[in-house]
Amino acid sequence: MKAIAAACVALLLGTPPVLAQEMPVPKMFKGMEGQKGQWRMEILERSGRGGARKGSSISVCTDLANEGREKLQPKPGCKHTLLKDTVDEAVVESACTDRKSTVSLKRESDSLLMKLERTGPRGPESMTMRYTHLGPCRAGAG
Repeated sequence: MKAIAAACVALLLGTPPVLAQEMPVPKMFKGMEGQKGQWRMEILERSGRGGARKGSSISVCTDLANEGREKLQPKPGCKHTLLKDTVDEAVVESACTDRKSTVSLKRESDSLLMKLERTGPRGPESMTMRYTHLGPCRAGAG
């Protein structure tokens, strides 16, 4: 689960240069790119295949998550479309040959609310998460 959380935070807050050509960067992230520090990810709701349960949370240090971002490669056969793009909300749809996902993001006073809906070979999945910036990374925190 930490890998998923780290990837989400790294992609949302530190868009890798290789993906910047393929995936649109919403206006709400302008000025936030590469923001480092400790983030808490709380799973508010989840349905579909197994994994983390509602109410669980983890802490992710984006200083570490951003270290490997240059190794990420765009998925062949995927098209990314920005359906909504304001300074407070964004909706990004990704359609690939075998799956489709929609990520809705909403800026809250001190956090980001993210809803992910995905369909694919492993069935439908839905998850709502809240990301809260906690400040600089703490020693020993992932």
